[in-house]
Amino acid sequence: MSQDRNFKCSKCKKSKSYSEFYLSNGKPNSWCKECFKQDHRQKFTPISGYSDEPRNCLQCDKRYSPGQRRKSIFCSRTCKDRYKNQKQKTQLMNSKQVRICVACKKTIPKTARSDKKYCSENCSSKMRGTTMNVERRIRTSEPILHFKRIDIYERDNWTCQICMQSVNPELAFPNPMCASLDHVIPLSRGGSHKTSNVQLAHLRCNTSRGNKVEGLSPRPALVIGKQQVFTVTEAALIVGVTSSILQTAIIKKNVPSIQKSKFGTRYLTRDIVDLLILSGVPGSFEWRRNNAKTKPQAIRVLVCKKCNKKILVNRGIKSARKYCSEKCYTEQRNFERRLNPSRLEQIYCDVCSKHIKGRTQKKRINLCSASCVNERRRQLASNKK
Repeated sequence: MSQDRNFKCSKCKKSKSYSEFYLSNGKPNSWCKECFKQDHRQKFTPISGYSDEPRNCLQCDKRYSPGQRRKSIFCSRTCKDRYKNQKQKTQLMNSKQVRICVACKKTIPKTARSDKKYCSENCSSKMRGTTMNVERRIRTSEPILHFKRIDIYERDNWTCQICMQSVNPELAFPNPMCASLDHVIPLSRGGSHKTSNVQLAHLRCNTSRGNKVEGLSPRPALVIGKQQVFTVTEAALIVGVTSSILQTAIIKKNVPSIQKSKFGTRYLTRDIVDLLILSGVPGSFEWRRNNAKTKPQAIRVLVCKKCNKKILVNRGIKSARKYCSEKCYTEQRNFERRLNPSRLEQIYCDVCSKHIKGRTQKKRINLCSASCVNERRRQLASNKK
């Protein structure tokens, strides 16, 4: 009931509630909390830099007075957390590198995720639609290569290879004079989707030409910096390895490549491709066979117990191996079984004399079932009595 009463402060002469007083032995003091704070501030000078004067919040710029003498710069915990999150986002944005769209070469905003390759959904759908059309129309077993359209357009100097008129890079589909990718030997006639078989053409010229092939020849290979280059897939076909092996060698920096940007397409020059044909791709089977480091201590000679054939095997892998093949192991096992007929002897139950199927080893006591086990126990108990 005392908590509902009002008490009068002897210093400020004001009636205040029970919660605005400090307690001493369970009873409220004569002074209220506010009078105690003011008296303490008058008696003691604050530490350098610490004060309880009103100030502006660093986040929301709101005027507030701190509850204690301290170096507070935020009016609440919410403002402090918001300021911290905004600072972290700013640092993250500043650490991101400038990325270029694969389709249109525009700058991708830094707010996009780190593996984004296209600046907009329009560019993404264009590239995806092009690949799907190629996969649907192709009539050859050759793989589909991935390259940038913009590199083909720059190779042809933004000139239509059908009408030899200039192409405006600013025009977009479905404008009939916009840039499009034309296959010299059409896919429906067995052409391949590679840089040497594509060229720049107006959309109108491309559609009007159809799949005609009279008087046409494949375009030259892609040229960057006055050097003939190939994509990773093209180079892998020329060298005779899979594209994944060549890509792994490039990532490990065992094979030099040309890359315009961090997420751009990798290209290999003609000199590097010729060198890979002679020496092999690092990491491939041919390269490992020609450049294998001999380690006599890591190899042992295996003499097969069945056919006495000698083969070389690794010492660390399956060191207990005794046969050269699974066939020799099976023949030797069957031979040992025929040689030791005791293993094939039929075993019978000691209680009911029933044949125990699947038993290959004879034990001191042979029992076939739980009922025989119980019967054996009863016999032993009766013998003890």
